[in-house]
Amino acid sequence: MENRLINLETEIKLKVSAEQVNDIVKSLIGSCVTNEAKIDIEKSVELKVAEIRDSSSREKNIIIHGAPECKERLPSSRKEADTLFAKELADYLRTSTGCIGKVMKIGKQSDDLEKPRPMKVCLNNTEDKKSFMINLSKLKNAEEGSKFCNISVTHDMTKSERELNKAMFREAKEKTEKD
Repeated sequence: MENRLINLETEIKLKVSAEQVNDIVKSLIGSCVTNEAKIDIEKSVELKVAEIRDSSSREKNIIIHGAPECKERLPSSRKEADTLFAKELADYLRTSTGCIGKVMKIGKQSDDLEKPRPMKVCLNNTEDKKSFMINLSKLKNAEEGSKFCNISVTHDMTKSERELNKAMFREAKEKTEKD
């Protein structure tokens, strides 16, 4: 079933080519009367294409919140500790530790080690990410005091995706409070 879904997603992505999008944009621009409308269409299409590219570049990534900060001074030592943490998490979730690619902390390091920075983990492919995300329910069983008990894992989203997600969450919360 999962393979069928993946194949369907790939097929859908292949259905619309860049040429088709360009043809549609050209036809829209050609039908415009004013230069302002043409410029508006071009800008909105450029923004949407940039957002799609950004989103597709993030589709293999996850964000880990609550991963402890390494106290080492050397950046290479911190990076090694972060990679080790991500591999230990993958092992805990019973997914392949070989799926872990690039690992980095997001944001500027501060002296406050109590509030750790989020960790961005680039996985090798979308299949590895799906496997990782499916097994996240195992984090609920993490023992109190273990290094995995206070972490959460999310998809790597663009700013507009995060804003949409936040708005939908707020709306759902309001609906449940009314009921």
